[in-house]
Amino acid sequence: MSEGELTIPFFQSLSEFVLPLAISFYTFQMIAYLVDAWRGKFTESPFINFLLFILFFPQLIAGPIMRHDDFYDQIDHAKLTLDFVQRGIFHILSGLIKKVLIADQIAKLINPVYANPGEYDGVSIFLSTFAFSFQVYGDFSGYTDLARGSAFLLGYEIPENFRSPFLSVSFAELWSRWHYTLSTWIRDYLYIPLGGNRVTELRYNINTIIVMSLSGLWHGNTYTFFLWGFFHGIFLSIERFAFGKPNRSNMTPLKKVMAVIWIFTIFSVLATFFRIDTLEKISTFWSSVINLKGKIIYKPDFWGLMIGSYVIQFVEYKNYFKDKLDPYIVWLIPFCTILVYFALVKIEAATETFIYFQF
Repeated sequence: MSEGELTIPFFQSLSEFVLPLAISFYTFQMIAYLVDAWRGKFTESPFINFLLFILFFPQLIAGPIMRHDDFYDQIDHAKLTLDFVQRGIFHILSGLIKKVLIADQIAKLINPVYANPGEYDGVSIFLSTFAFSFQVYGDFSGYTDLARGSAFLLGYEIPENFRSPFLSVSFAELWSRWHYTLSTWIRDYLYIPLGGNRVTELRYNINTIIVMSLSGLWHGNTYTFFLWGFFHGIFLSIERFAFGKPNRSNMTPLKKVMAVIWIFTIFSVLATFFRIDTLEKISTFWSSVINLKGKIIYKPDFWGLMIGSYVIQFVEYKNYFKDKLDPYIVWLIPFCTILVYFALVKIEAATETFIYFQF
């Protein structure tokens, strides 16, 4: 620990524990199973089915977080149809594109910025926060697509986890589109038991901040993760107090665009607490925004990755796997296969570990 670095003993002690890989995902899955059983939502089933449910390998490491009713009804009716084969291959290709061609290439550009922010100009510092949001999205959404694709090829369908979160017009909508299975888990097993919407406005806001702070701790056992969740809770509470529940259908196109920019900007700025593990390093990072000179990252390859990331958001917005691109899937599969093949041949840098493997 460097001199003057801020530490919080409780979180510091938590960070010293060595935990099994992906323990948070299957722990949440088992908690949901036990609570749903206690609530009487399903009857007793063979233990072998429970093992398959918990240890189903495509989603074991990084989700999505499944519930009993997402999986059990499929166990005795698993089917490998042409539709499942096509969707499986397409999801796997989509996952590779998001992970290897988007997220890993962004990481190659911004990792040096986060490692040595003082060497870069202020614009690069600011843009790297937006790029990191796209990196996390491509990394985690890519894993989910790989998991869903693998499940399809085994005859199962597992839940979606992302629904174009960076086109959200409110924080409430963002959290209904980002890591959807975690958001609904928090809602059903933390937020509703605390009273949900059936409480006073003050209690509602307190509950929101509590569950979002706990969500931050779920992501990591350092105080910066806690602060990341805490600030998201604050913004959700402010949004509800100031605007109620923003309704996309009542917004003009200009208001939608401005709302999307606002939500994405705040999400990206707060992602600094997700990426950097001490307040001292965060302060160093943001103090570099005033740099007028230094290295830059906003070159053509950077903008190409940013545009490609947002194109994916637009394509996914209406659930493209089922509604938009399904009629063209016979043509898209070979096209995407060729694209991924030649892109992988061109890539020289090693691939990055999936970010959510640490959780």
